[in-house]
Amino acid sequence: MSDDYQVPPPRVEPTDFSEPELQPTPPPPVGAPVPVDSPVRVNIVSPAETPVIPPAPQGMPVSETGLPPAPQGMPITEVFSSQELIPAQLAQEMSVYATAQPPAPEGFPASDTELPPAPQGFPATDTELPLAPQGFPATDTELPPAPEGLLTQAPSRVSPARKEKKSSKKPLIISLAAVAVVLLVGVAAFAIPELMRSNAYDQAMEQFELGNYAQAHEGFLALEDYKEAEYWTRTSFDFIRFEDAVAVYDRGEYKEARELFALLEYSSVPNIAEWLNKCDYAIADGYYAAGDLAAAITAFQALGNYQDSEYRAKQCRYGRAEQYLSEGAYELAYEVFHSLGSFEDSDARAAGCHFAFPATGILYQDPAYYYDMCAIDIDYRYTAGGSYYKIYSGEKLVATLFLNANSTARVYLSPGSYVVKEGTGDRWFGEELAFGTSGWYTTMIYDDTGNEYLTLNHNDLVTLTMNASDNANITERGESLSSF
Repeated sequence: MSDDYQVPPPRVEPTDFSEPELQPTPPPPVGAPVPVDSPVRVNIVSPAETPVIPPAPQGMPVSETGLPPAPQGMPITEVFSSQELIPAQLAQEMSVYATAQPPAPEGFPASDTELPPAPQGFPATDTELPLAPQGFPATDTELPPAPEGLLTQAPSRVSPARKEKKSSKKPLIISLAAVAVVLLVGVAAFAIPELMRSNAYDQAMEQFELGNYAQAHEGFLALEDYKEAEYWTRTSFDFIRFEDAVAVYDRGEYKEARELFALLEYSSVPNIAEWLNKCDYAIADGYYAAGDLAAAITAFQALGNYQDSEYRAKQCRYGRAEQYLSEGAYELAYEVFHSLGSFEDSDARAAGCHFAFPATGILYQDPAYYYDMCAIDIDYRYTAGGSYYKIYSGEKLVATLFLNANSTARVYLSPGSYVVKEGTGDRWFGEELAFGTSGWYTTMIYDDTGNEYLTLNHNDLVTLTMNASDNANITERGESLSSF
């Protein structure tokens, strides 16, 4: 079908709206009665009493009342809404006229319920509609506007103002009720969970105050960020760990317990520092009981003045000094006893750790190096203390001598080159420790080149004068006790 094709308008048969011709009936004489069995009673009234309504012109729609539409400016409602506007006689005549309508023209239904058959190509029922031609709306909700002057729906007999006023109350009441319900639901939706969370918070706090930290932690954890639940979740968990650490401490596992307490050092659990000190004290006491006095000394000293830690530290040091004595480490024993001062009998024990000076003379000599034709004299001119000498041939120790203050000693040696070392001090700990770490140890140097060898030829006698007041031709190089 071409796009330019247009559906022709439906054919409308002309309708004759003229009144049917009635045979005139001669009026009865004036004053004569109308027969009772007359089928129609017609009262003739003057034009002034009842208006004559002419039929609608051709092409003008007929309204529901069978009347043409009101002229412009005349209201279309409530024309015959009240019988008070029509005389009783006219109302009776109109009712007779309404019941004596002429038959419908040919091709029209006898009543408004009998419709003529649909033209060919049109649906038989109002539910089967043909497709709308191009340019026409597809649904009954999109209808073209009615021609000007035609009514699109039956006129209402109720004024819009009265209808709006009458129908506006119920929606307003329903709206207010709906708002109230929404508000109540909103308040309930907020208040009930809030009340439940508040009760749960109070119950968790009560469990915490009772010391039931596991139950309190579970309750606070479920509340997430409600009030201070996050803080109390961490705090209750710290108290759970605290209880675990105490249980480990009570089992005597002090090192493991200290590690657990250390994790809580910066938490809100009180007295963690005290528990750390208790663990350290128990650990130190365990070292002492096991004989590990060095570790016990370090542990007790780290505790400072906690309980009797200072006394326990000295007690451990005293025991350590005794260990040194048993091991032959006299100087170390002396140093520990001496550092303890008046603690118990430390002064007396310190004095027993060193020995009296030996007599001046040779303490040791290798016979292979004895020769009476060569000798070294040592003149010690110090007024206090003692002096201990070692003579080496290469790396081999061949002789040792001890000289007291203001004394001289001679040693005979075979010809050769020798290194002479000297140690001086106030406390003698034996030939192995000499004067201990508090002594002074040196090697003799004989010229400006740093030569440390003293050469002996056949029949030579060399004198070494210590603390010479003038013409000194020997210098010294410092040594440690271990290299002496």
